[in-house]
Amino acid sequence: MIAPVVALMITPINAQHLDGSVGIVQEGDQFMSDFIVRDRTVSILYQHLYKTRPDTIRLSFLNSTNISYSLFLESNFSAQSMVIDADLNHYIAGIYTDKLINDTTFIAIVKLDPSGNKIWTKQYEQTGQNLQLIYDGTNHIYLSDELNLFKNNLEGQTIWSKALPGRVRYYDQSLYSLEADSVFDVFIIGKFCKNLLLSKMDTSGNLQFKKVINASVSLDSAMFSTNPSFEILNDRIFISNSYWGRVDVDPSNAGFILENYMVNLPPFGVIFRPHNYLALYDLNGNLSFANSKLLMPKFERMAVDSEGFLYFTGRGFIELDFDLSASSQITTSIPNEQTTFWVRYTPDLEISWIRSLEMTVRHLQIDLNADGNDVLYLAGDSEKMFSSTGRDLVYVTYSNLGDVVPVRNPTPPIEHLLMNPNPSSGLIHFNTGSSGLTQFSLFDARLIYSQNLLGDEQTIDLSSLPNGIYLGRLYDDHQVKQAKIVISK
Repeated sequence: MIAPVVALMITPINAQHLDGSVGIVQEGDQFMSDFIVRDRTVSILYQHLYKTRPDTIRLSFLNSTNISYSLFLESNFSAQSMVIDADLNHYIAGIYTDKLINDTTFIAIVKLDPSGNKIWTKQYEQTGQNLQLIYDGTNHIYLSDELNLFKNNLEGQTIWSKALPGRVRYYDQSLYSLEADSVFDVFIIGKFCKNLLLSKMDTSGNLQFKKVINASVSLDSAMFSTNPSFEILNDRIFISNSYWGRVDVDPSNAGFILENYMVNLPPFGVIFRPHNYLALYDLNGNLSFANSKLLMPKFERMAVDSEGFLYFTGRGFIELDFDLSASSQITTSIPNEQTTFWVRYTPDLEISWIRSLEMTVRHLQIDLNADGNDVLYLAGDSEKMFSSTGRDLVYVTYSNLGDVVPVRNPTPPIEHLLMNPNPSSGLIHFNTGSSGLTQFSLFDARLIYSQNLLGDEQTIDLSSLPNGIYLGRLYDDHQVKQAKIVISK
């Protein structure tokens, strides 16, 4: 039987001017729960899954000997979130299961001093599953379980508790929450929602506003993912998410409609293909920017440096378009063995550079080194970076962030694509000119069909389309081919 152990590791690191990485290798698998850098000292909260000898687990390092201390918390405490106060005390929140009382579960917070000694433990009634701790920089800690929000002092005493569903962010002495509304299940696939709600609360627990910020337009088929990315950076609210159908990302104003397209996916037939979008709002929830297009990635982690440059990470597949403007493309192929991309944008959302990395990034943070320069930390876990026996904890540091060579693709030339017969009643044959992966897209006044192709000789069936004139485009890494297609039946 596989049993979890939660551990906290603290290690000081030196300022690095070149790329560097640290790995923690143990028997079994490690999954990172939280990661914090404070004054060039790294704290890692992680879960260790092991199969044998549950009482003899040891902690070891590769590429680092500067271990301050490490400790294990008991195995029936599932830690999820961590904060550090101004005196370097650690607060860890998790779900505690009391085996003596019929497996009763509680939310628990444990406070540790800078040497790892326990100061106190507090328990709260469990209402939700996903825990988050927030430190306001002064004398208070907020605990969210995505259903309720508790405001506590540093001794663990609750000052107030309020219903505040969703993921919470603390910014400029206010609390913001993004909530999935009208959630429903889709068989096998998972949970989706019809709307996203943005709430703002002051530090006394008074609700300032609650509004629908993303809404489904075609209620029968449109929906959002219930796992949006949500950050507040330099007075702007960033939301990156996936959607299906027609949605509105500015329902409180004139409206800003996004719409994806249908794709033929045998054996399911014609279905909506999911699209990703990025939307930016001011601190009152007013839309300032939004875009969605073919191959746009979903940004999962976000951070900003001291000069206002933005850093996003996410998971890559085949080819992604990193240009956030509506008309142009900057596409980059992510190698199969590289599981994560990270990209830098200017404050005006112009791309600076793109990189890929062989790890799953779960945390992204920027701290200053001893010289006062920005250092970026990517933290998570990887199966390949340090060992081949399981998932190892990894954090990678980067400095000189403006010196990374940009990855930009020139605008590919457009060539003629020979298709026959043309006009056609539906079946059309053509040669892609490539033995690799290409993408065929069809337009009338908008994109109405897209399909990935592998190999040179191809036949597509467009007999379901009404008679008319269409534009077909074939994309690969080097060029774009297009043809005017006439459907006549």
